[in-house]
Amino acid sequence: MNIYQVIKKPIISEKSYTLAQVGKYSYVVDKHANKYQIINAFKKTYGVDVVGINILNYKGKHKTTRTKKGTFKSVKPNIKKVIISIKKDQKIKDFEVK
Repeated sequence: MNIYQVIKKPIISEKSYTLAQVGKYSYVVDKHANKYQIINAFKKTYGVDVVGINILNYKGKHKTTRTKKGTFKSVKPNIKKVIISIKKDQKIKDFEVK
């Protein structure tokens, strides 16, 4: 797998910004990537040294929509969320508050 396909997008929320102050960053990654591929992607993309990594797999939720034409069911996609810890003196530009 190409390292540029591993990292999908950062998770932007209040909780992720508070974790970023401590040196932990939250991202959505490809659901087929393993820990070693994720660590290499962060090293090459952002140039940081990864100290620790936590992976969370979320199942997609089932949604039901009711309209005048009938009831429709849909499923949101499964996602893999990762929380990485980096060294204290390093930062990632995506989470800098201006």
